[in-house]
Amino acid sequence: MGKRFRLIEQYFAMLISVLVFGILYNLVVVKPDLTQVAYHSVVPIASSNAALLIVVGIIGATVMPHALFVHSWLSKNKMDLIGRRVKEGTLGSSITDSMKPGNHHPYSTGEIERTRKFHLKETVIALTIASVVNAGILLIATPLYPNTNITTSDFVHGIELLFGPAIAIIFILTLLASGLSSSALGTIAGQVIMEGLIGKHWNVWARRIVTRVINVFPTTFAILLGLDPLSLLVYSQVILSLMIPLPMIPLVYYTSKRKFMAGFVNRRTTLVLAIVTVALIMAFNSFLLYTIFVP
Repeated sequence: MGKRFRLIEQYFAMLISVLVFGILYNLVVVKPDLTQVAYHSVVPIASSNAALLIVVGIIGATVMPHALFVHSWLSKNKMDLIGRRVKEGTLGSSITDSMKPGNHHPYSTGEIERTRKFHLKETVIALTIASVVNAGILLIATPLYPNTNITTSDFVHGIELLFGPAIAIIFILTLLASGLSSSALGTIAGQVIMEGLIGKHWNVWARRIVTRVINVFPTTFAILLGLDPLSLLVYSQVILSLMIPLPMIPLVYYTSKRKFMAGFVNRRTTLVLAIVTVALIMAFNSFLLYTIFVP
């Protein structure tokens, strides 16, 4: 498992490297107005329901509710790789084991703290990259609107006309890397969630086939019905944003309880920031639903 886990990490690192390089290259070529970028980062404008839809979609594309499950799985696997088992194969993995008479937690406190700090850094870096990439795509598109008649489907052709073929090719490769990483993450999340629900380990290929069929079938069916793929992409991201509170609220609740987390319970500052974050996401989602369903 250790070698396979490191291969997964290297695969994602490669895709993220391509993604970051592509976005940075495109930004250097496009040269957006940094003053306006800084101003509207603090004072955003959503002048229409369509703009609000994009805002909520970006939240879903950045956070992704299924990624929360993968983060927990990554932490556990990282513990298995760098941690020391007290009694291999005989003890449970719940932190509540450390409070049961005659039992011990399979990892030392130092190992847990080390992994917690490491995973915190990884998460901050990953979310920062996701935010920069999403913002970068918007900034790359700014020269096209509203000064031209280029539509979303002609976006790559538009930037090719304005900045040359190199930027278009790199942008396509960047999108390809983004799609591969998102697809792989979705597959891993499906495996993790399925195993957690049924409590059993499936054959790795059986898991992948089942999760990919579940993921691909609705999209394929929608395209066969003649629905616009780009609209489907935006709506899928909005659905992701709407789903964020479902795993996030239990996560905040359980990680704030000493009964489950022992000495690693959320600090008060962390708890307040988590609650505010959940509240803001729910507020955006609620306002979007209000503008859609209330005339």
